[in-house]
Amino acid sequence: MEGAPSTTQPSIEGDGVAEGGSASESTPMALPENSPIGSDGKSAPRTSFQTRSTSGQKLKQKDFSSKPTQSQLSPAIRYGLICGGAATFLLVLVLSSLYLIQKRDGGGPTNAFRQFQTALIEDDFATIYDLSDDDTRHTYDLASERRSAGLATDSSLEGKDFYAEVSRLSVQKISQGEKERLAEQKELLKEATVASQRINGDRATMTLQFPDEQRETIELVRVDRQWRLGISTFSRLYMDW
Repeated sequence: MEGAPSTTQPSIEGDGVAEGGSASESTPMALPENSPIGSDGKSAPRTSFQTRSTSGQKLKQKDFSSKPTQSQLSPAIRYGLICGGAATFLLVLVLSSLYLIQKRDGGGPTNAFRQFQTALIEDDFATIYDLSDDDTRHTYDLASERRSAGLATDSSLEGKDFYAEVSRLSVQKISQGEKERLAEQKELLKEATVASQRINGDRATMTLQFPDEQRETIELVRVDRQWRLGISTFSRLYMDW
C-alpha cells in the first residue's frame, strides 16, 4: 500500500545469504577435505580410497603367497619335524642293516633250503653238494664210490666233481621203476614248505611241511657265511640215484 513503511530483511550469518542480497546468490559452503563431493557439486574421484584399497590387496596377496620360514614355525611343529626326520633315518638304517645281514648270511636258512630244493628237482648235483654240510658230503662221497663200480668215470675227479659225475651217469642207467619213484619224490619236494625255524648262532633247526601232511626236521650250519643242510640217508631230501 502506498505510504506503508518498508522493512529491511535482517542478515543471517552462516546460511550463505549476504545482507541486502537475494538467496540465489549464495556463497559455496566449505567441504571437508575427504568429502566425496567436489567443489562443483559433482562426485570427486576417490583417489585416496582406491589407493588404500589397492595397497591393501597387494599386501594381502603378498601375505598369502609368502611361505613361513623355520623361524616362524611354532616350537611344537619344529619338534615334530625333527622327530619325524630322526625316525625316518632310524628306519632306513635298520632296514639297511637287516638287508646286509641277510646278504652276509646268504639269504638265511630258508633261502638255503629253497636253493637246495630247486637243485634236487633239477638234478643240479654240484649245487646239492655245495649246500650240504661236511657229514652229508662224506655220505655222498661214500655213495659215489659204491655207485661208480661199472661206470665209466674219470678217476682224476674227486669231491663235488666226482659226486656230480657219478650221479649224472647213475640217473641215465636207473630202471623205469626207479625213475617213477624219483619223480614222485620230486613232486613231494616241490610242494614242501618251511613250517618253522630256529636260529642259534651258526646253527639252525628247520621243520619242513610236505603236502601229504608229513613233517621233517633238519639241521643247518653256517660255514663261510653260507648255510648248509645236514641230510641223513633217511631224509626225503636224500636222493639215492
